[in-house]
Amino acid sequence: MTRGFNCLLLPSSEIDLLVKRRE
Repeated sequence: MTRGFNCLLLPSSEIDLLVKRRE
């Protein structure tokens, strides 16, 4: 699976953490 597809499988909470790290 591509990383992009795996990102969609991650819970919203996990995505929020990744977004905060980028900021």
